[in-house]
Amino acid sequence: MIFIDLLRKRLLKVMAIAITNRCNLRCKMCSVWKMKNRNDMSFKDFKIIVKKIKLVGIKKMVFSGYGEPLMNKNFISFVNYAFSQGFELNLITNGTLIRRYPLKTFKKFKKIVISLDSIENYFKIRGKKESDTIIKNIFFLKEHDLNVEVNVLLSSYNYEELEKIFSFFKKMNIKINLHLTTDVLLLNFHELPLEKRQLSKTIEFIKKEERGIFNNLNQKKATIDLLNQLLKKSKKNLRGGCIMPLKSIFVLPDGNVLSCCGTNAFIMGNLLKSDLKEMFKRNDEKISKLVLGRRQCKYCLDKESFPQLVLEKIKYGW
Repeated sequence: MIFIDLLRKRLLKVMAIAITNRCNLRCKMCSVWKMKNRNDMSFKDFKIIVKKIKLVGIKKMVFSGYGEPLMNKNFISFVNYAFSQGFELNLITNGTLIRRYPLKTFKKFKKIVISLDSIENYFKIRGKKESDTIIKNIFFLKEHDLNVEVNVLLSSYNYEELEKIFSFFKKMNIKINLHLTTDVLLLNFHELPLEKRQLSKTIEFIKKEERGIFNNLNQKKATIDLLNQLLKKSKKNLRGGCIMPLKSIFVLPDGNVLSCCGTNAFIMGNLLKSDLKEMFKRNDEKISKLVLGRRQCKYCLDKESFPQLVLEKIKYGW
């Protein structure tokens, strides 16, 4: 569709990339560490991917999850090369391996997001006793004036800690991002989901918390709506179209490209075998249905509609 192509040219600015599927933690909400096939992206393949994404105007690169990016032995080379090509760089990490690399590597990132779900029950969620190390690493980066944020994944292990966690990091002027892994909340993992009483308490906390949790204008409402659905055991999808497949792509260690970073993303193709324009053309019908609301993703809090985008741009600028 011409409208979809025009919108994508204006919006597509971000590539999230997983440079490994290896991880040093054993998180209950993730199965990546259980994979038998370990795969680190090579530096050669990374340079091919960078060349191809530059052709479509992508300007921002996020070294992301689906593994711990700092476990790839070529991490420094990846960062240096991407930085030299003019990309704005962000990093999402579990924060355990920060001291393995020189500080100057991290100074190339505009933002570093570290996952820390709990201070008291970190081991129960992530499988290893690393919370003290992570907090020290957060302090280390902050002391050197780096832009650090903390991701908190909501679960039955940490819902009572939320206020304490937010208070702890707000004193340091560190932004907290609250996330809901909907697969967890939908009871696919028997130890993590919130019970009815816990859901009610969490909803009240989110309602009164005004700043520092949500990334866009609609996410707070979407989070509360989803928690209310779970409270009522409703299985309705969050309705409406979604433009996320037009704003970003997610590249896996083998070069496969996902339509977005959400839990319902589909594989569009492989960047080592074809280019992005070919993939977009091949998947035009699927993406158009998502954008126009004719196809729904289940329980996705990353959903962003076109009207919502317009409101954000009016407020914050294009």
